[in-house]
Amino acid sequence: VTKIRDKAFYSCFDILSAVIPNSVTEIGEFAFSCSNLSAVIIPDSVTVIGRNAFSGCSRLKEISLPKQITVIEEDLLCQCEGLTEIIIPENVKSIKGSAFSECISLTSVSFPDGLRSIENYAFSGCESLEKITLPKSLKAIGDGVFAGCDKLSVIYYEGTKQEWEAIEKHYNWDNDSSF
Repeated sequence: VTKIRDKAFYSCFDILSAVIPNSVTEIGEFAFSCSNLSAVIIPDSVTVIGRNAFSGCSRLKEISLPKQITVIEEDLLCQCEGLTEIIIPENVKSIKGSAFSECISLTSVSFPDGLRSIENYAFSGCESLEKITLPKSLKAIGDGVFAGCDKLSVIYYEGTKQEWEAIEKHYNWDNDSSF
């Protein structure tokens, strides 16, 4: 098995945990979406994870994202209400829209130094998130990235003020209601 196909385990409520075998290189769209998964181990052999692959897994508390992925796709882990922390792998350059939206228990996000963009609403509704550190490598931030993150009170940027001002910030970034 080299690919877990789209919707392979969609709404399979009997699966509580998953260990993806080393032979797998791709996980399809909605592959495990809306299931009762509480833990997932994904090997570093996986280089692509499709959008919504784990969306709606409200019991998911643990997931290890593989080191080889370069993009975190749209809605990848949205509505994973049990997820408390996420470490974005070092090779990730882009976090797509709503990737972690409504992860209401998420308190900790670790961004890699090479991250270049965070797209629209990527962390919106993560109401337990209190502080984040954005890497100096960041070049673009989308709309409402942290909208609805009511406890978010500290955003630290690792670069200079001039580098911060050079980042492409989409509509209403400076007046976003999440600050």
